[in-house]
Amino acid sequence: MDQTSESEKIYQRNKYEEIIEILLGAGYFRARINTLSEFDKIVGGLCWCIVSSGEAVDVDILFQENSTIGEKIALSEAIVKTLRKMGCPSPLQPYQIQSGMGGADYPAIHLVMVWLVKKYFERRGEREQQLRAYS
Repeated sequence: MDQTSESEKIYQRNKYEEIIEILLGAGYFRARINTLSEFDKIVGGLCWCIVSSGEAVDVDILFQENSTIGEKIALSEAIVKTLRKMGCPSPLQPYQIQSGMGGADYPAIHLVMVWLVKKYFERRGEREQQLRAYS
């Protein structure tokens, strides 16, 4: 039985919607697909940001939609390991990503997503300068 207060549910929902807006603003348009689960949208966005950030991390973060519970757990653990290697200032645990009994911890994911999107835009700016210099 869910014993989460109504105000907490609203807060979590607002953070989830902010995460989706951040992803859309960064260019991850799969977050608009209504048939994807919240987990698939969030984890897909995390994986996309990590790969797009250009960081040299040696971790397999292959994302597949509609994963089994075991695959979700393994992917969540891989994401957390990758974020640690990248030096993410907001610690995240695998259970915070997974949509289990209480749902995902969207406020914690929000902090990580903001940091990742900033890294993505920094990297994109660097690539633009390199291309301009090259051409």
